[in-house]
Amino acid sequence: MISHIHLLRSIPTQFIHREKWRISDSPIMLLTGLSGSGKTYAGKIISEEKNTTLISLDALKFYEAANLSSRQAVDEFVKIYPEITHLISIHWAQDDNANTNDTKYTDYSLKFFDFVYSSAIRTRTMLIIEGIQIFVRIPWERAINIPLGIIGTSGVVSFFNFYKRDYVMEHNHQQLGSMWQEFRLHHSLRRKRLNQFIDFINEQSSGIEAVRKFV
Repeated sequence: MISHIHLLRSIPTQFIHREKWRISDSPIMLLTGLSGSGKTYAGKIISEEKNTTLISLDALKFYEAANLSSRQAVDEFVKIYPEITHLISIHWAQDDNANTNDTKYTDYSLKFFDFVYSSAIRTRTMLIIEGIQIFVRIPWERAINIPLGIIGTSGVVSFFNFYKRDYVMEHNHQQLGSMWQEFRLHHSLRRKRLNQFIDFINEQSSGIEAVRKFV
């Protein structure tokens, strides 16, 4: 069973179905957690140790900051869906009152996930797919019986890592009130949704123990 992500207490990264991660069974491992929890860093460490490819789903939104493999995957994806080139360049920012770009981002996040997944199956490539989209924008059924890692960084630590990365280091400072609103409306709700995702995975993997060390 995978444990819930806590507000204050961090726990080690938890893996389920880890033993299936091989070419002959499931060449894809999913890695997810809260924004700022260290998903990309953990994925990089595992991919280097196991000599595998790391694809970040965030590359569809933050192309310039993504690693080479992720950018290459987006480049191939855009050849199929050239209509999203402009949306990637503006990071899918809201440009109408209905926020239709966010709806489109969810739709294309799923298409990108399926594109990367099917490419790995077709080419028999060992692959790590990481991103918050796995529990926010991708149907949870896609994660059933697939090797999965949940980063255990607490809600508070993840938020401050996220805030430092996306606001302080980008010199996009917010007032304390806005910071609290971001935590309450964004990160707290995301932690709740992540724990709901964990409950779903546990229900679908009854009796299977999670491990807290990747070997």
